[in-house]
Amino acid sequence: MITRFYKLLIPFLFWSMAYFLITADFKNLGFTTIITKYWSGFGWSGQYYFIILFQLILLFPFLRVVSIRLIRFIPAIYILSIIFFIFLSYSGWFHNTTIAKISHRPFFYWLPYTVLGIIAAHRNIFRFVIPLPLRILSIILVPLEIFYLHPQTVSPYILTSVFISTMIIVSSIESRSFSKMREWQYNTIRNIAGMTLGIFCLNPLVIITLSPAFKKIGFPLQFPGCSIILPLLSTFLVTSICILVILLLKRIKLGFLVST
Repeated sequence: MITRFYKLLIPFLFWSMAYFLITADFKNLGFTTIITKYWSGFGWSGQYYFIILFQLILLFPFLRVVSIRLIRFIPAIYILSIIFFIFLSYSGWFHNTTIAKISHRPFFYWLPYTVLGIIAAHRNIFRFVIPLPLRILSIILVPLEIFYLHPQTVSPYILTSVFISTMIIVSSIESRSFSKMREWQYNTIRNIAGMTLGIFCLNPLVIITLSPAFKKIGFPLQFPGCSIILPLLSTFLVTSICILVILLLKRIKLGFLVST
């Protein structure tokens, strides 16, 4: 546990300092602002991920014991998780100023994912088969909830639809045995999974670097479906650059900055 915490602390400190030097307004900078804005989860778009992981790593031994004992109650965990996210989204929970400022950084918002993840490591928690088109279409639940139900949460990450669509998508992955995959498919999934921390760390820097170039080009693109296609293309571009940088850092023995 301590080793995992330490290995995570190194990239957190390095990238938090890097983004602090890049984005901080040093003319209007006080000690309180430094802590609350740049070092507590809002300093850059991936920083919150570290804050949550630090909490869960410290709690993991306890959560693992409890989760394994809850294996028999998987349907109940699903139902209670959905109720929990509905409460967060529609109860006015985030109308409280203090709770809203803390946002989604406390560990307990992520317990449903953590508990189900631990259980999934010990047994197949998805005993239902969903047709492939419905798995893909489940992503649409997220914008539908946002535009039609108007959730009151301060963070899209803890929406009810995000939890449901995540479970559906993960179930489609787990339901297909890795042993049945072709070697290149297995290796691709394994390698990208091992780079997720680096992608979290690097993608803000890539976006900051590329933004001036795109603004300089300054021409609008309008074609049917561009509002969907362009974000997908930009996501693919940013992610691809992040992966290349991660591979480069590992090649020059600096992989500890983007992985644990």
